[in-house]
Amino acid sequence: MDVRFRYLSWTVILAGCFGLLQSSGAAAGFPPTLLRTSHAPGSVHSSNLPLAFTLRHGSSPIRADLLQVDVNGTPYAGDIQIRSNSFSISVVLPWSLPRESDHRYLIKAWSVGESTPWTREIQFRTDVRGPGGLSVEIEDYDHQGGKHAEKASQPGYSGGGYSGKTGRAG
Repeated sequence: MDVRFRYLSWTVILAGCFGLLQSSGAAAGFPPTLLRTSHAPGSVHSSNLPLAFTLRHGSSPIRADLLQVDVNGTPYAGDIQIRSNSFSISVVLPWSLPRESDHRYLIKAWSVGESTPWTREIQFRTDVRGPGGLSVEIEDYDHQGGKHAEKASQPGYSGGGYSGKTGRAG
């Protein structure tokens, strides 16, 4: 094969690939990306675990002033904590949802210069855990012949109060 023909072939292939990249939306921009979320699709959480997610900016930065989160079909009206940098935007929504039920949230993010928001909807479930719940460790009942730690009997106890202590078998 002639060297000139090989060079011409690679030039045509590379030019074609560059054209595909341009027509795939790179010139028009690319949307934001959901990097991480505390409430992944299909996950189960306590009813008061705050929603936290991070979006990577697309070709244009996300406008924090237009960011919206709908919870179960209703715009979230509580406090939203937003931190933004040149790479991403992080959001935290403190909430308290009904226990043992299905929920969904919809993120709507507008980028600078865009009139249509990028959206992502995620469904998850809450379990019996939540504010005012009481966790009791089974080994807590017979520490040193019937003694107990007072904090282990209080609502909101998250466990570990008997770590390193001895108990009686049986």
